[in-house]
Amino acid sequence: MLYLGPPDLRRLVNDAAIVREMNPKLRGTVRLSGGRWLRQPQRDVTLLAGALQSAGYEELAGFYRSEAERARTEAARGGALK
Repeated sequence: MLYLGPPDLRRLVNDAAIVREMNPKLRGTVRLSGGRWLRQPQRDVTLLAGALQSAGYEELAGFYRSEAERARTEAARGGALK
């Protein structure tokens, strides 16, 4: 989990319980995002890269910066990121 700012303690405990039950071999995050969505949520990988870099995770930050660039390139071509 990565929180932008201090999380509410109840939220943190709830999220920890969900994560504890998740299968690490499955990459889906549906259990963490729940609820109803009017549109499919999109991840801001540029923001994520910045947060990871600020937290000292340079390798992960670099990966997500690359993903953000790849998404921008695909969008400019009119394609979708796969």
